[in-house]
Amino acid sequence: MDFPDFLGNEEVKATLRKAFSSGRFPHAILLQGEPGSGKRTLAKLIAKALVCRDKEHSPCGICPSCIRADAGSHPDIRIEEGSGVTRSLSVDTVRAITADAFRMPEEADVSVYLLFLGSRTLEAAQNKLLKLLEEPPPNVLFLLVCETADQLLPTIRSRTQILSLRPPSLEQAAR
Repeated sequence: MDFPDFLGNEEVKATLRKAFSSGRFPHAILLQGEPGSGKRTLAKLIAKALVCRDKEHSPCGICPSCIRADAGSHPDIRIEEGSGVTRSLSVDTVRAITADAFRMPEEADVSVYLLFLGSRTLEAAQNKLLKLLEEPPPNVLFLLVCETADQLLPTIRSRTQILSLRPPSLEQAAR
């Protein structure tokens, strides 16, 4: 798994490379970090790598799957964001994700759900999401993105691999 143009966070990238190359990618990853740390960018890169057709150089950026992922039109990458001021997922949104998650992937080996959790996802929505994370459908991976894992129920945190991101250093950003 390559990370073109993604600066810093070498430990996180090493963890992801190891999981990807071993074929033992976790079914749920929680990316946490302050604004500007690259959580959203990394989540999209991971999703692109997971659907890429060139597993040796993923994400290759040139196969049809990578091109569709970049365009936001890959059928096996689904992005869900909350609404309102807090941008939090609602119970109805999680219910729709649950219904959709049991469909087979259309083109790739897996379906990838990018869940951008707002600043305050209600406990009822988290409990509904917990059921899905406890018994995930086959061939489905979840990438949860939030500022801090502390905003989530401990039971959700225990069912995800938590990766903490930091903004790139001034030296890295200057390059």
